[in-house]
Amino acid sequence: MELWWGELGAALRWFYAIAISTSALMVLQLLLMIFGMDGDFEDGDTDASGDGDLRVLSVRTVTAFFAGFGWTGVAALKNGSSLITALLLAMLVGGIFMASIIMLMKALHRPSPGRTRKSASFRHPRL
Repeated sequence: MELWWGELGAALRWFYAIAISTSALMVLQLLLMIFGMDGDFEDGDTDASGDGDLRVLSVRTVTAFFAGFGWTGVAALKNGSSLITALLLAMLVGGIFMASIIMLMKALHRPSPGRTRKSASFRHPRL
């Protein structure tokens, strides 16, 4: 492992470090979500969507951006692209990943017809 890492250039090391760490964070988020502990830590000042329950800059969206950024940078450099081209492609794909997560979260947070947030909440039956 050390031999492989040592043979990589500095830019490729940075892209791999970003890609591997954010991918591990995404797996952790998935596991937490499966077990019901998936709170998304958001800053109250990052609401740019107009929807009070959905934050544009959240742990999920930023993680998605950097995962797409890192793996695209790795792929571009491995295929012989210049560093500038790799950075531009990585930012483009990272932005696409981030936008995809935002659209997915908006779709999941949108109430279905005939169902409001109030009626969707769990209510204990009366005995």
